[in-house]
Amino acid sequence: MQLNKGFFALLVVSVMTVWLVGAPGASAFSFSQLWNTIVGEPEVKMAPVPVPFTAPAVTSLGVTSTPTSFNNLPTFGDVPMIVASNPADGAIDARAPEFGWNQVEITFDRDTTEVFLNDFEITNTLMNPTVLKDAQGLSSGSMLAVKSLTSTSSNRLILNLNQPIPVLARTLILYRPTGQKICLGYLPGDVDENGVANANDAFLLLGELGKIDSLAEGRPHSFDIDRSGAFDGADASRLMGLLSGRDGNERWNGKVLPNECP
Repeated sequence: MQLNKGFFALLVVSVMTVWLVGAPGASAFSFSQLWNTIVGEPEVKMAPVPVPFTAPAVTSLGVTSTPTSFNNLPTFGDVPMIVASNPADGAIDARAPEFGWNQVEITFDRDTTEVFLNDFEITNTLMNPTVLKDAQGLSSGSMLAVKSLTSTSSNRLILNLNQPIPVLARTLILYRPTGQKICLGYLPGDVDENGVANANDAFLLLGELGKIDSLAEGRPHSFDIDRSGAFDGADASRLMGLLSGRDGNERWNGKVLPNECP
């Protein structure tokens, strides 16, 4: 049966609304059942661990450096300037809440022999500092710092942080010689990286499953929700659990990051 687009969209919204508000029995509602409800194929019997999407259903995820435009001019002198970072400026980690990024690779416009540890400063903006006492013990942005630098090429350095960036925070890395900034966030479930975890993130992830040129390629921090190294139906199921709070997960639906970096 052919569904028109309006009816299909309404059906998807209705199903996702039930899913996210935690309707009775939702905790036992598997991802395959959710998908079958949306596409209207309940009569198809699935294998015990189904991936009900057309091949290729699995996308290998490799971290790729995303070029970022840094337009800040040096505040003084002729010093190395940042031209790109990985994770990129503005990136938000949407993966399951185990740990945030603890390294950032920075590409400069020249040799890095004149880049030093004390050139970097890190600060955080937290949504609720009083409750942010996670497994890392991070309750204040002042504790986060760059502990060492590792050279990967003549113009690239890895900043090794003393601990992972915290969840529900915007983390700012300031490069003092030029005033350039790299802003990172950590919000489980925020696939579209807009600072809010909600049903729109589930729609985006579902839409990218099985695509040949998927947005997931090069963006494991957005789509590899279960941190397995691949993008597949398991990530969709994990995302549903994070948003709905089922299976012992904290409910992340509706949670937000601060609007801006410090």
